[in-house]
Amino acid sequence: RDAMRSNFQQLTSALRLILLPLISALDPEVHARLQEVDMEPFFAISWIITWFSHDVRDTALVKRLFDAFLSSHPLLPIYVSVAMVLHPVNRLEVLGAEPDFAAVHCALANLPRNSCSVGWRWTGRGYVSGDDDEQDEQQEQDNTTTATSVAAESSHMDESFATDDHGGDSSTYRDDDTYSLASTLVLSAPGCDDAKVPFQDLIDMSISFMRRIPPRKLLPLARWYFAQDPNAMQSQALLAESSSIALL
Repeated sequence: RDAMRSNFQQLTSALRLILLPLISALDPEVHARLQEVDMEPFFAISWIITWFSHDVRDTALVKRLFDAFLSSHPLLPIYVSVAMVLHPVNRLEVLGAEPDFAAVHCALANLPRNSCSVGWRWTGRGYVSGDDDEQDEQQEQDNTTTATSVAAESSHMDESFATDDHGGDSSTYRDDDTYSLASTLVLSAPGCDDAKVPFQDLIDMSISFMRRIPPRKLLPLARWYFAQDPNAMQSQALLAESSSIALL
């Protein structure tokens, strides 16, 4: 409901309360880069309100993504947004961008195109619009090289939050088991096989994140995160808005 109001006030507040604190808990290195360039979490608004269909030109894949989101927890799109940034391939692009706002924002905005090459063509410097059936031979080789097992490559992520006193033990998560249905819905979707970062990897990562830091822990995480903010008054005002946010 937050995205269907007269403005995006609740949605942007929800993103500020959830996205960067989650990234901070899961991958401090990427979070430090985003903080370095004063990045706000608003780069993910188009991902959230369109369920990633904004940059996906494969209709069949969009349908499968919608199936996954409709059958799972309402916060899954936000967890998938975090997975989009922290996937081993994507995080290298974010960290490899020039350390200024424009370059990092451009890298973030282009990440969904790594997950569906239909309608896009890689030029060596970025994606440009291309015919649906056009596939660059070198890109196929790059995809084979860079496609990685998330389970094997995510060892850089910080595990401390899942066990310390401000995060709690996520193994007891029982908030909503419906998110588990999403893990099988995207697997056979067309448009995934030739992607550098298949959406199936992102769904699997997001479910892993949700188990480690479940939705009921997001507000405690936000309180812990903003307690370290020197601008405490603004942080308190943001936390006070949480009661009016449907997602929370």
